[in-house]
Amino acid sequence: MRRLALALALFTAVPFAPHVRAAGADAGLGLEVSVPGAGDYDLFEPGYGLNFAFRRWCTDQTGYQLGIGYTQWDAGDGERVGSRLTDFSGDALAVPFGLSALFRAAELPVALELGLRYVLMESDLEAVNLDAGESAALDIEDSVIGLVAVHTDWELSASTRLGVDLGYQFDVSPGEVDSRFGDAGEVELQSFFLRVGLRWPL
Repeated sequence: MRRLALALALFTAVPFAPHVRAAGADAGLGLEVSVPGAGDYDLFEPGYGLNFAFRRWCTDQTGYQLGIGYTQWDAGDGERVGSRLTDFSGDALAVPFGLSALFRAAELPVALELGLRYVLMESDLEAVNLDAGESAALDIEDSVIGLVAVHTDWELSASTRLGVDLGYQFDVSPGEVDSRFGDAGEVELQSFFLRVGLRWPL
C-alpha cells in the first residue's frame, strides 16, 4: 500500500508545480469503464474506476498528459488456460500511472493520445487447482501497458468542460500470476475503455 500512496502523492503534486502553470493547461477527474479484450482467457470482468489527469498543450498541435487511475477488477468465470486453475473469486486493484503524448489538428474537434502506464497491482484473488481440489491465493506482479485513445470535450461553462475518451490499452510487459501451486501465466490487462469526466483550466 505504500507504493500506492507514493504514486498518489506524486500525481497530486503535479498541478501545483510552478513550471507547469501555463495557458493551455487543465486538470480532469472522471469515471472509467474497461472491458477486457483479446487473449486465451480474460481473468477479469469489466473494471470500473476513477481517472485523474493533468494535461498541458505545449503548442496548438502537441502536448502531454500525466495520468493516474484507480480501477477495481472482479474475477471472471472460467478456467485459466494452461494453469489448471478454475473457480476464480475475489478482485484486484490496479493503479496505472504514466505519461502520454497528445496530438490534435486545428480543424478537428478531437485529440489523439498515445501513452505508457506502469500498473501497480494489489491482488485479492483466489482460484481452485483442478488437480489438488484446493483453493489458493493468487499473486499478480506489476505490469506495463500502452494505450491509444481519442479525446473530445465540450464547454459547460467558462471554467468547466465535459471530456470523453474512447480507447484501447494493450500489454507491453505483463505481470506474472503465481500461486502456491506454481506459475499461472501472465495477467492480461488489454481492454477497451471509456472515460467520462470534467476538466478545469489551471
